[in-house]
Amino acid sequence: MADSIPDPWICDYLIDVAEKYGGQLYNAPIYDKRKRVQVTEFLTFHEDSYIWAWVSDKSHCIPVRISREAVEDFSGRCGRAVVDCRFAVVFIKNFRPMFAPRPLGANQRGNTPISHIALDVGNVKLVGLGGHVFCDPKDVESDASVKKWVLGLREDGGGGNVLKLEKQEQQAPEIVQALPPQRPSSLTSHEQQGAQALEAAAVLPKAAMGGVNSIPLQSKPIDFKREHSKRWRVYEVDRWKFAYKSTQEAAAASMSCISVYRLVCNIQWSPVQT
Repeated sequence: MADSIPDPWICDYLIDVAEKYGGQLYNAPIYDKRKRVQVTEFLTFHEDSYIWAWVSDKSHCIPVRISREAVEDFSGRCGRAVVDCRFAVVFIKNFRPMFAPRPLGANQRGNTPISHIALDVGNVKLVGLGGHVFCDPKDVESDASVKKWVLGLREDGGGGNVLKLEKQEQQAPEIVQALPPQRPSSLTSHEQQGAQALEAAAVLPKAAMGGVNSIPLQSKPIDFKREHSKRWRVYEVDRWKFAYKSTQEAAAASMSCISVYRLVCNIQWSPVQT
């Protein structure tokens, strides 16, 4: 029956979550594939709520919190209560890590004073019954990497990202080594300086180049007083030429011209009295 659990996986799974999501366990996706474990001990027995238990992969053990829906589904499928299946090999599915105090167990009431890593399980299916604990599994928090992660989760200020940061530091040199090596240069220092000067000249705009091997021409500073005088000189010579005349003034001038014309005409054509 022990062969029904082929390879240990609990420790590797937790380390993978720690390296990817750090202290943000709520970002870890629900694992929707089946994993085999052995139920080694129950910590609670009230089936109208969550069921807490210890499960093992023969190498490490971890507490799990089985949802009420999973408990009811298990009883409906097997025809027996899940708490009656100690030492059974089961499939667990739809689980993710959680970090919280767990029940003390061993006929003790209450929870642990500090939080521990556990699995929140949404599905349990019976594989086969057993009569004893397989091998000699250790608490998963005894692993050096998992222990470091758990201690970081108990601290404030992002301590749960310890394995995630270490993973990023390990990947940084690998990225640098993966870059293509630069082609070694056989030029002397003077030749390199000359090549750099030619490259700099090649990228200069042609409009700014006065000729071959020449530097860009600097623009002459603008004399704003001179430009102002040039622009307004025509107005200073005959400023009234461009003066604006209102419509009323133009009409008055026109009427005065007409009156003078009529007066002249009357003088010329009036009969002479004798």
